[in-house]
Amino acid sequence: MATRADRARHRQLVTPLPADDGLAFAIASSKDLERGVRATLILVERLFRFDVVVGRDSLQTVVRNLSAAELEVRPRHHNEPATNIVMGDARALEPTRAFLDFILRSEHEEARGAITIGAIQLASVGIVRITAQAIVRQIRR
Repeated sequence: MATRADRARHRQLVTPLPADDGLAFAIASSKDLERGVRATLILVERLFRFDVVVGRDSLQTVVRNLSAAELEVRPRHHNEPATNIVMGDARALEPTRAFLDFILRSEHEEARGAITIGAIQLASVGIVRITAQAIVRQIRR
């Protein structure tokens, strides 16, 4: 897991979760980014790093495997019926969201991550605010 210095540098909050079969925790972070910038949103030492790249009209995600385990990324569709509701002046912020699941598998353990990403446009200051929340579970076999 990330050290206190890493969490401060990456401005992420880590909360342990109850788990019967291994280690589990929730991670949350937020960054204000200019277009064209790549930034780390979530870092779990020796396990994975989750980066985003803000494009003109897209948000690219990158899961960097920091372990010897095999990485499998599973994108999920983000537009479930009746879940994208924008009210009032919020439309100007162009809110968007996306989901991503991944699994890191090794002979003796498995780590599963479920990440939710949200973005809003802060056009008046030329940045995009990106938030990420993740649930990570390590399971020993």
